[in-house]
Amino acid sequence: MARFIVIHQMAENTTQDAVLVARKTLSAASPESAEWRSSWYVPATNELFCEWEAPTLETIRQALFQSGALQFAPIKILHEVVPVGPKDLPDERAT
Repeated sequence: MARFIVIHQMAENTTQDAVLVARKTLSAASPESAEWRSSWYVPATNELFCEWEAPTLETIRQALFQSGALQFAPIKILHEVVPVGPKDLPDERAT
């Protein structure tokens, strides 16, 4: 399954309650083939970085649209990514 990073530019007047409601709706609207893995909020720029696992970019766009999340968190950037963290590197000790 491919991985994606979605960068949202949060609306200035977004409340935590609105985010929580959208999170519940997003969980219900997401197809089984798409998994929202984690998010990070950047207060300095009012951006939200979300990591997804899904078959296509369109799968994520559709889930976000159906949930209503795009009303206060429009997509700024959506990229397919390749994980390169410590867990993704081969174990050099095995050689």
